This record gives sequence, C-alpha cells and structure tokens, in this order.
Amino acid sequence: MSDFPTRLSTFIPQKPHIFTLIIHHGPSETTERLTSQLQHIRGKKEYIVIINHSTTALNIPQQVNTTVITQENTGYAGGIKTGLRYIEKNLKAHPEDIVVVLNNDGTVLDNFFQSLREWWQQQTKETLAGT
Repeated sequence: MSDFPTRLSTFIPQKPHIFTLIIHHGPSETTERLTSQLQHIRGKKEYIVIINHSTTALNIPQQVNTTVITQENTGYAGGIKTGLRYIEKNLKAHPEDIVVVLNNDGTVLDNFFQSLREWWQQQTKETLAGT
C-alpha cells in the first residue's frame, strides 16, 4: 500500500491553524483581557501574536503558542505587516490557514475558534472578510 495519503496529509493540514493577530496600543488591561480570553479557549492549532506598540510591557502569561513582539509604533497597518511577516516566516503559516486580526479592545465568545472553523469550511474560494 502506498504511503501517499499519509504524505499528502502532512502537506495539507486536516484542520487549518488559526493565527490571531492583536495590535496593542493604549491601556494594557484591554489587550491583557482579550489575550486571557483567547488563551482560555484556544486549542493546539490556535496561535496568538501580539504586536506591542506601547512603551509599557504587557502582563501576558507565557504560554505555548503565544508570542509578544515589542517594536516601535509603526501604526496599525505597520503592526499588521509585522505580524503577518512573523506568522508567515516564524510560525510557517500555510495558504489554507486562517489569520484573524482583532482590535485589542475586542471580546470573543467561548465558541470563537469553533465557529470560525465552521464558517471557514463553508467557503469555496480564497476569502477576505472583515467587520
């Protein structure tokens, strides 16, 4: 029997990874609260990347799949650019993975990742969505 299905499944993930990108600026409590919510509900295939544009350090518990990058404030778009580069080069995102950019003052429900995966599976083409 060929090992082709096994090799193919290592190249095409069965479940896409979800990378949540947060650009932090302003009160640290908002980003810390959102990060805590995400860390509480995420699984092995969900990553959190925070671009810290503040001069104050964030009090984010160090956990697997959570990264904080502190840089000079390059603006919201500059933070997204830095985060996307990091996700692509360091976390090895694939084209079928999902990247979510959240405002640091947002909130998420307990079923956030599951609902996102279900919605994503219904898409038939490359999709860019926003609210």
